Amino acid sequence: MSPSERLLDEALALPRAERSRLLAALVASLDDAAEDINTTAKWASDIARRVAHVRAGSNGIDAAEVHAQVRAALRSR
Repeated sequence: MSPSERLLDEALALPRAERSRLLAALVASLDDAAEDINTTAKWASDIARRVAHVRAGSNGIDAAEVHAQVRAALRSR
């Protein structure tokens, strides 16, 4: 096993919060990372929020309701 593979295995064993901090530090170490890390953090936050909604069963509007709204909008044109 290479040193980077061993490091990856160790990193994946860390708690979620520590993995997140490690990821942020690694991304920040790349060129032009300041903007990327902010974007990555925003995407990660949005993804986490959406996953929580799905897991909680509150996915938003029912698909049939969305289809009805789209049909109504199209008819009103």
